[in-house]
Amino acid sequence: MSASDAHGVVCAQISAVTTEMRLEVRLGAASYRALPAAVDGLLRSFRAARQALLADDGPTLAYLDPFLETIRCEETSGRVTQRALSAVLAMLRADLLTTAHESEAAIAISSIVRAATYCRFEVTDPAADEVVLKCILDLLLGCVQCRTGALLSDESVCELVHSCFRIAS
Repeated sequence: MSASDAHGVVCAQISAVTTEMRLEVRLGAASYRALPAAVDGLLRSFRAARQALLADDGPTLAYLDPFLETIRCEETSGRVTQRALSAVLAMLRADLLTTAHESEAAIAISSIVRAATYCRFEVTDPAADEVVLKCILDLLLGCVQCRTGALLSDESVCELVHSCFRIAS
């Protein structure tokens, strides 16, 4: 995959997640209120990642951080968390991690497993929350199935399997 294709994938996923965040804020809060601090921080992280991406600054892996922060943030809704999980899975399926140096890719794939394992979101609707749990399982499976999955440490694989068992029970 060329660098411009990789940037296009990341940019599209940034747009999808930030659009969902803004929609949640508009639907959930009165227009005179300020953005919640956590959401504002996440939007700033995505904005900085997009600017760095457009300036072609740094490796593609650096753009994973805002997605992983969103997945771990307790104050995001299930829909936003689901969108972030799907975005990271799309990046894995596009083999973005294979373009990085092996040690950097190993750190990135382990970070993805850790974020999915410690996924937090605001519980609202039981049916929607089950969809988020399914997305977590899909992402964990995607981590093992992608080419970079071979770089997972034994500890990360163990963490991944334990997470799957916790979700299933």
